[in-house]
Amino acid sequence: MRFALCAMRLTEIPMKQMIENVLETASLKGADYADIRIVRRQTEEFEVKNGDVEGLTHDEEFGFGIRVLFRVPGDSLAVQT
Repeated sequence: MRFALCAMRLTEIPMKQMIENVLETASLKGADYADIRIVRRQTEEFEVKNGDVEGLTHDEEFGFGIRVLFRVPGDSLAVQT
């Protein structure tokens, strides 16, 4: 049984505990594989016209996906997301 965590950064303890709980629950339910993918993306844009800054924007997105795989007897893996 393999359980994985792919993350850029986990700085908040509550998030880390939630992830550990999800992976532990998958294990207790008999999952053959489970992983959590965390994505954090930051972008900044500067709008300059004739040498003058006319606009600044900062955007941040955060999300995650959970994948849990169970082996079905006599079959390949089934996916539950």
